[in-house]
Order: sequence, then C-alpha cells, then structure tokens
Amino acid sequence: MRSAAPQIAFPELYWWSERADELPFDALPSAFVLKANHGSGFNLLVPDKRSVSRASLVALARRWLRSDFTHVGREWAYRNVRRAIYAEELLPCDGALPPPDFKLFVFGGKVRVIQVDEGRGVRHTQALYDERWRFFEGTVAAEQGPPRPPPKSLDAMVAAAEAASAGVDFVRADFYDAGGRACFGELTNYPNKGVSRFRPATLDTRFGECLRLDDATKPGPTVDYAARIDENGVIPPAKTS
Repeated sequence: MRSAAPQIAFPELYWWSERADELPFDALPSAFVLKANHGSGFNLLVPDKRSVSRASLVALARRWLRSDFTHVGREWAYRNVRRAIYAEELLPCDGALPPPDFKLFVFGGKVRVIQVDEGRGVRHTQALYDERWRFFEGTVAAEQGPPRPPPKSLDAMVAAAEAASAGVDFVRADFYDAGGRACFGELTNYPNKGVSRFRPATLDTRFGECLRLDDATKPGPTVDYAARIDENGVIPPAKTS
C-alpha cells in the first residue's frame, strides 16, 4: 500500500512483540489500540489507559496469542502468520469510538461498492453505497444504518484502493477518515470469511455481477494435492515451468 498509494496515512506503531509479557504499559501514550495480527476481532480500543490495568491487557494479549484462527471458518491464510501483539495510534474520530470503517469493494481494479460500518461493539450498523456514493438498501453482516455524507478523504481512498488492487479479481480495501486524512486499515480477499448472508438475497446478484473471473473453460494443471502436503499440513506452491 505504501508504494502503490503514497498519499495514504498509516496509524503510528508504538510497540510490537511476539510476547505479551513485554507490553511497555508505562511508556505507551494515554490513548492507543491494542491488536494482534493473526486473526479477526483481535483489537481493543484504549481511549484512556487509566481505565485499564497492565495485567488485564497482558492477559488479553496472551489469550489472543493462544488462539488459532485457522480453526475459525477454516481461514488457512492465517496458518503460517508469525503471531504478534502490537500497540498503535488511536485515530482521531470526532468522538465516535470506534470510528466509522470505510470498506471499498474493488472488482477488476475498480471500486464498485462502498460499505460503511459504524458502532461496532456497541450497535453495529452498515450502509451500502455505489461508486458514486449513492445509497442503496441492504447489508452484509449487520443492521442497516442511515445514509451519511461521504468522508472528506473519499477520493484518496478510492484512488488508493484501485492502485493497490491492480491485477487482482477482487479485493476489499478498508480505510478510516481521520480529520480528512485517509488512513489505511486492511486488505482482504474474502470478507467475513465468505459466509455472511446478503440481506436481501438479491444483493448476492448485485455483487456477483461485478465479478469477472479468469476464463474457467481453459484447463489448468492437474495437481495431486494429497501427495504434496508437507509434515505441517501445508501445501507448497506449485512449480511453474
């Protein structure tokens, strides 16, 4: 993302480690976010560290590190991630915690749908827009929220999402708007583990019509996957000629 879209900001990283016991609580600023890198939902917003204890954060981080997200929805991509805990900047968000999360669905290098999540962990809502910020009915994994004005940094988000997804069939690129500044969140190829229901069901068609996959009529290589699984249960990349 840094090379594809240098205009995008990143939250400041304060600390990271593979060991929860190394959390430098006293050295951290009064507000921060505690996260883990090997799953979904491993994050805690700390707007005032006087309201928490170091012991409680260390215990939470230890629990995260023990969790194996490959067993949740069979998300194999987490299998070989080097697990770590980190603390980063809590973005300015005009009093809304957590801040609105802008998720741009990019099909074939073009943003076609924008999903806005608000109130996660409190009263989670979603609102859907097309690439022109025209609201349409429906949700993917939450109660429907009301339409809102676009963020000031929307153009920067769209440009960054399209630049970072060049050459890929589908990517969801997530951002935050921090005082008019577009800040990077994450990239994913299978939102919600690919199992969330579309409401209404016709949204499935709307999203599917945006997707153009490679020509499936062309035969691919025949691979005996069972014979190629190594001692760790991992399938090595296929060799190309």
